[in-house]
Amino acid sequence: MITYPVSEDSRWSIWSISGNAIVAQNKRWPRADGEAVTGADADLVYLLETKEARPTYDGWTQKLQATETVDVAANTVTYGWQIVALDQSEQDALIPPHYTTTSGIKLKTDEASQNAFANLLTLLNQAGTPDTDMVTVKDATGNMHAMTFADFKAEIVAYGVHCYTEFLN
Repeated sequence: MITYPVSEDSRWSIWSISGNAIVAQNKRWPRADGEAVTGADADLVYLLETKEARPTYDGWTQKLQATETVDVAANTVTYGWQIVALDQSEQDALIPPHYTTTSGIKLKTDEASQNAFANLLTLLNQAGTPDTDMVTVKDATGNMHAMTFADFKAEIVAYGVHCYTEFLN
């Protein structure tokens, strides 16, 4: 039910009863005084637009789909969002080229990442880091993973071999 006078700041969609669909969106109320429209096409119904805030979501595992909820009897349409889980192939497509370690960590294989890991390995070796010390690395999705220096060395050597093989191909 529309309450008059209608706010001049409100936005309206127009619903076609015969077409069972919205035929216009984001329209101002047709009367400057906000009062009821007289002589309008009986096939058209004004729907007050409500827009829900965009929710936060994990872009690596989810996506947003726009929703539209029409309530002709209440003269409203709500534009919102639905969070949908990405399937594994969609998730994989988002991750940049990477190498997956034996423990499942995905390490980027771009040149900058290769240099960073090689430099870190060299620095930790030169510092005489004990094998039991913890090392933290950032994966291709931005998540942090901690492991012992001994595990890091083994993973980075395998990573380096992978990257070198990719370079040769």
